[in-house]
This record gives sequence, C-alpha cells and structure tokens, in this order.
Amino acid sequence: MAVGLIAGGPVAYGCQTAALQAQVQSLQAQVRHLKEQLHAQTTTVTPAPPLVAPPSQRVVWSNEWRQVRHQMTESQVLSLLGKPPQVFQIGSGPVWYYHYAGIGNGSVAFDNNQRVLAWQRPPFGR
Repeated sequence: MAVGLIAGGPVAYGCQTAALQAQVQSLQAQVRHLKEQLHAQTTTVTPAPPLVAPPSQRVVWSNEWRQVRHQMTESQVLSLLGKPPQVFQIGSGPVWYYHYAGIGNGSVAFDNNQRVLAWQRPPFGR
C-alpha cells in the first residue's frame, strides 16, 4: 500500500480511495432515489379544473364589455377591462385578447393611433 503526505500527515491512498468510492456509491444511490421521487411526483400531477366565474361576476364582466366604444383610447379600455393576458400586433395596431374560463374569449383591436377600431365581446350568455 502506498503512503503519501496530505495535510501534514501520512495517509494511506488505498484506504482513502476505498472511502471515496463508498461515498460516491452512496451519493449515486441518493441521486437515483431523488430521481425516482421526482419522476413519481411529475407523473402523478393532474391539472386543476378551470375556474368558472360565478354568475354575479359574469354580469360585471358583461356590463364592462358593453361599455366598450369605437375610438376609446387604450388607457380607457385598460381601466375598463384590465390588462389583457395576450397582445398581438395585427396590421397597424395591437389586438388585445381576453380569456374567461368557462365563458370564452373576447378581443379589442386598436388602430395605429391606439384607438378602438373593433371588438368582440365574450359570450356571457346575456
């Protein structure tokens, strides 16, 4: 067995190698176990059902959408409907898309002067 000098004292390399190999094997076993746990968690997760707004909230949203008018500014629509979850640039102006779970989608199209050009109300059922 070879003997060397590490950190000021003699160390048997054979013993050190065996100890390191044992530690590596232990760590590999821990990693395998953690990977199995992670795999079990990610394969058993089911998505939550979409939330559906109560009828009272549908009335509020419907009333807000009924107030949208041609030539309104982006800031007026923002204060009325809130920040849109999606914005796309189509033609010369943006189109704001709103999604309401269990209800449907609505959109507001703006011209190049950031004024309402057209809109489509979500199907609130009223």
